[in-house]
Amino acid sequence: MGDMASAESFVLAIGTKKGLWLATSQDRSTWSFTGPHFLMSEIPSIGIDTRNGRTRIMVGVRNEHWGPTVAHSDDLGATWSEPEQGAIRFPEDTGAAVERVWQIYPDAKSRPGVVWAGAEPISVWKSTDGGEHFELNRGLWDHPHRSEWGAGYGGAAAHSIVVHPVGRPSTWL
Repeated sequence: MGDMASAESFVLAIGTKKGLWLATSQDRSTWSFTGPHFLMSEIPSIGIDTRNGRTRIMVGVRNEHWGPTVAHSDDLGATWSEPEQGAIRFPEDTGAAVERVWQIYPDAKSRPGVVWAGAEPISVWKSTDGGEHFELNRGLWDHPHRSEWGAGYGGAAAHSIVVHPVGRPSTWL
């Protein structure tokens, strides 16, 4: 996944089952690499947010020992942060646990701070603080037909999120 970090530089993020590698370039011909970040952890999702003059890299991390989380870096991977209790956690009343974060997607430029995540089990999450914490979309989670939704290639998950380019408001958004 690539995205422009600023008017002069580019960022390429490569997520694998064994970690994350980041590459930066001024001209897209010569690249400098860092990594692996999150060695021996799966990185199934990457979101790069360039709104408001910063470059925030957000990654879904799945570790066999520690479980899944979302981590973020504002300095091109030099340091990583995540909330102590995890960025994405199901409310206790659901009896569910996140298996994997499949998608991280910053909202339209008109809605700074809003980031979406799709996870397994099938769930959609919204952050209003730039990906630090996420809230479960209860309307989707509590949908009466959710138990009938079939699994995709990677499992029963929200694999893709497409945001309206204008950031049109609605009742939940």
